[in-house]
Formats: sequence, C-alpha cells, structure tokens
Amino acid sequence: MAKIIIDDTTRLCDIQSVFQRQFAYLKLEFFNFKKRNEGGFSMADMIKNSDTKVEKIRKIDGSKVLNFNGHLKTSTLEERLMLAHGLRAQVFRRTGNLWLETSQTDSFTLSKQNQMGKESTISKINTSIPEFESYHEQE
Repeated sequence: MAKIIIDDTTRLCDIQSVFQRQFAYLKLEFFNFKKRNEGGFSMADMIKNSDTKVEKIRKIDGSKVLNFNGHLKTSTLEERLMLAHGLRAQVFRRTGNLWLETSQTDSFTLSKQNQMGKESTISKINTSIPEFESYHEQE
C-alpha cells in the first residue's frame, strides 16, 4: 500500500511521483476547477506546472493521508482525491507513446489499468522493432 500526506505545501509532482512508483504505466494529472458546474475534463484546464502546491488549486484545507493500492478502482482514487483532498484528478494509462484518459475504464482496478498499459506498450514496442533496425545514428 502506498501513502502520501497531502497538505498545503505538497506539490503535485510529489503526489504524481508516489503514484507512478506504484504504477509505472499510469499517471495522474490534475485540473483546475471549472468556473461553472460543467462536467468532464478539458486539456485547457490541466495544470501544466507539476511544481504547483496543493494550496493553490484545492477546495479543502487541512492535512490528510491518501492511501491507495492496486485493488482500488480508478474511479475510487479520483473520488478520494476530490472529496477528501479537494483535488480534481484524472488517471491516464500509457499505450505505446500515448497517454489515454481512463474515463471509459474507471471501474477497473489500478492494477488492471497498469497491466493493460504494460501489455499495450510492450506490444507496440515489439511491433516497432523492425523499423528501428533500419535507422542508425549519424556520427
């Protein structure tokens, strides 16, 4: 089980680092709150600076521990971040060189998401090997 204490001084990259150490083929992205009650995530609302401190973007004060493990559903992690920590977050899964939003598979556990990311990335790498053989670095 992984855990991190989230308080006003915690940086987003601290949370992302703890998460990615557990799940190498997943990543957490954080988003600004919308001005209106609109659902969903917009890339325009994604927080690009991962050095941003939690106090600048969250709606809840205080220090709380975030616990998570591979048995946790993706949607449950996102809900915990929102309800307990006041953070809008979305899990993304690696597929080859792309990161896909997991909103269609939020009912899957983090372990299952990570395994899917690993399999699709390895599969993409294996199918790409012949292409790489024909390219050489120039000296």
